[in-house]
Amino acid sequence: MKNLLLIFVFFLILPLELLAQANTWLQLNDFPASARTGASVFKTGNDVYVVGGYDGVAFKKTMYRYNANNDTWQAMPSLPSMPRNLAVAFSIGANGYFGTGQGSAAYSNDFWEFNTNTQTWSQKANFGGLERSGAVGAGINNKGYIGLGQGFAGMYRDLWEYDPSSNTWSIKDSFPSTGRRMCISMEDDGKMFVSLGSDGRYRKESYYYDPTNNTWSQIADFGGTARHSAVAYKIDNTIYVGTGYDSTLKFKKDIWAYDQSINSWQQVTDFGGTAREGAIAFNLNNVAYVGLGYDTVCKPDFWKYSPYATGESTLQAAHQCSIYPNPCNDVLHINSLNMIQELEVWNTTGLRIRAVEWVNSNVYPLNLAELPKDYYIVIIKFKSGLTQSLKFCKQ
Repeated sequence: MKNLLLIFVFFLILPLELLAQANTWLQLNDFPASARTGASVFKTGNDVYVVGGYDGVAFKKTMYRYNANNDTWQAMPSLPSMPRNLAVAFSIGANGYFGTGQGSAAYSNDFWEFNTNTQTWSQKANFGGLERSGAVGAGINNKGYIGLGQGFAGMYRDLWEYDPSSNTWSIKDSFPSTGRRMCISMEDDGKMFVSLGSDGRYRKESYYYDPTNNTWSQIADFGGTARHSAVAYKIDNTIYVGTGYDSTLKFKKDIWAYDQSINSWQQVTDFGGTAREGAIAFNLNNVAYVGLGYDTVCKPDFWKYSPYATGESTLQAAHQCSIYPNPCNDVLHINSLNMIQELEVWNTTGLRIRAVEWVNSNVYPLNLAELPKDYYIVIIKFKSGLTQSLKFCKQ
């Protein structure tokens, strides 16, 4: 009991500034070159590369590397090909890959590799499908995937796999709905997540492509309005999707979290900048970064977001335990690599309001529907004898 009282004393004396750091957006240094939309991004380790885009006057082929440790940008070798936007970029190992897009040519299919060790570009076999822009793509298990998009023949639904060891493309199972452009896509636990986009109408369906068995599976529709040109990123086990241009013909700044365990979407804190389309997003060490885009003018600003207060993410990593989404509505999901034995929920006045015994699982959906909106503490007791306390917000 003494230890619990110390925990609550700690949370009660936390300065308001620290509480405010959880679940908030913080503005960073602007992108160092001209503001732009429709740029592409790939990440190798903790290095993030932003390539191309359109600044309202000209298509771009410049590339910059972002250092999150000191919030700085460094110019890198430019793409030795047509300036463009709406291209696909992804990484395989230590190399970045970039291709398709629109520039002086309406659609393209050239494909390039950037070696981050030698800092050089080299052209690879052209993308296996027809020329296009606004496609989706991801690097998964040492292969690359590009598909969908718009080209001379209209909207496409084909998907292609790139093997860097043989520098060859092979066609895979097509997207199971209408062809479309300007969807969002990202790698997620060995699969490719694809959502939103436009096929002449704004779309909100969401899918996973599994390269292991070459199949697509549909999941719950996106929770917000149908839209295109949005962003997606992942923190812990949660995918976040937001911004874009929607079916009401408005720029958007809302963000939605997808909970795979219950196949549902929940709205969370809005993006910190202006509503926009054509932004880019990436994740480093469970912190999301979103920037650039267009909101009637091209934007240079960059922002970062974490659902945790300072120190919480480090604490979770040490215990290999996470809670999500945070803030939550009715259900808080607890995931751990260690076996959970018991759970307790306390309010910040030191009152225990919920206890769950005999959990005996690594995962647990904690139902909080009856709790009022406030900050709470969940105390997780592991079978190993360790105890972890995490703060969360009930919306």
